[in-house]
Amino acid sequence: GGWIETAADLLLRNDCMCCGRVAERASRAGGLAGAALCVDCALELTVAPQRIDPRVPSVPVFACGPYGGAHRAIVLAAKDHMRAPATKVIGRVWAGAVEYLAAGGELPHPGLCPVALVPAPTRRAAAKARGGDIVTAAARELAHALPGAQVAAIAELDDRAPDAVGLSRLQRRASLAENLRLSRGDIRKLAEFSRAGGEVLIVDDVCTTGATIAQLALALAARGVPVRAALTACHA
Repeated sequence: GGWIETAADLLLRNDCMCCGRVAERASRAGGLAGAALCVDCALELTVAPQRIDPRVPSVPVFACGPYGGAHRAIVLAAKDHMRAPATKVIGRVWAGAVEYLAAGGELPHPGLCPVALVPAPTRRAAAKARGGDIVTAAARELAHALPGAQVAAIAELDDRAPDAVGLSRLQRRASLAENLRLSRGDIRKLAEFSRAGGEVLIVDDVCTTGATIAQLALALAARGVPVRAALTACHA
């Protein structure tokens, strides 16, 4: 406390990225120190991840929370408001989720087994409009927090792919099958990584129908890269 810190809060407002309230120094809650988050939103973002059932039979999918409250807000802060700190928060939330799930035997821990993180694909034009691919950036934050993890950004969508909003699950999968692009050289390296005992996780910001995860996992498996699981920031 003290008048200097109070004056700093007045001059340099640190609004919570999720709810807009002044975050002050409460962002230390939940291990998200340094992030512009109020204590309530920080705690909400650090709830235990749960396995969800988006009809992806071959790959277990885990979500850090529902598409609502602080989880929805932090994704929108990263995607729509282009706040770089929000992307870092997503990566830290993922890192906490990996540690929690690894403790329960659900996921491999990067400290014990090398892990490759494959970000879900997006259109290059869409990523450019947002100042970069937020899923890949969040994955890099996760890898920074957990040595032993690495990012394999090998997938993207053709810029002619239609927006997934309004498409059914079958339509989304058909669009992904047609427009998914994988880097040939990088997919070979990832297959070698997998054969050498490395584990592969898909990461995404939001899981709705599960079509993206299902199609990406199928494409990777067809090229010799089995996917251990998928992790998302939230599920709708």
